[in-house]
Amino acid sequence: MEGVDGPVEAIFAYNTKSKNTIRLSPQKMYASDPVIESDNNIIFSGSKENEKSNCIYRFDFLSNQLNLVIKNARRLTISKK
Repeated sequence: MEGVDGPVEAIFAYNTKSKNTIRLSPQKMYASDPVIESDNNIIFSGSKENEKSNCIYRFDFLSNQLNLVIKNARRLTISKK
């Protein structure tokens, strides 16, 4: 990211069976605070380049897609019910 010193934080997943690592957060996104929502989903906070505030995103491992969950949100909590 332009104007940032050092690496930008990102979210990765490591598959212990295949020993492969995949990047879940897109390039040019500062991502942090990952929370496992279920066996198939992970939620995290992130801001794309030139955005002034964070949003909450969900990565779905089954569809291999990243979706916006809450715009203009930074901290997340999750509970199982």
